[in-house]
Amino acid sequence: MKGSTWNEDKIILQNNVCIQAKGRDQSFRGIKHLDWRPDFLWVDDYEDKESVKTPESRDFWTKNFMTVILPACDRRAKVRITGTPLDDDCMLYRLRKERTQDGGLRWTTREYPIEYISQDGTRTSIWPARYPLDYIDEVKQSYAEQGLAEGLPA
Repeated sequence: MKGSTWNEDKIILQNNVCIQAKGRDQSFRGIKHLDWRPDFLWVDDYEDKESVKTPESRDFWTKNFMTVILPACDRRAKVRITGTPLDDDCMLYRLRKERTQDGGLRWTTREYPIEYISQDGTRTSIWPARYPLDYIDEVKQSYAEQGLAEGLPA
């Protein structure tokens, strides 16, 4: 393959598509490849325990996402965010509540719990090959024994 030199956080394909990785606290201002701003952004686990610890920290990182990271992208960029909510007021939940001017939801969201109740009323693992019900039960029991079961599904 011919093309630019690749490194651990940026590759440029022969068709000039650039794939670049950035950490949450790395600079996004002015990010471009040639004349193009990013047109796809995949954000994974943007928040951590420290970033949701206080209201001020939650505000800071949400503001950073909304006023630094999103504006660095093309205005038509597709944005995908994956993560685990770490607080009732985390950015994921804030975005889920955001509305457009006409009252519709601005962000499409999905939640995937480890288990759910199927239409026939039985407990079902969302990923049985990886998380069978006996494993889920063991984890719940361990949490209960440590006094950490509050907030876990029944």
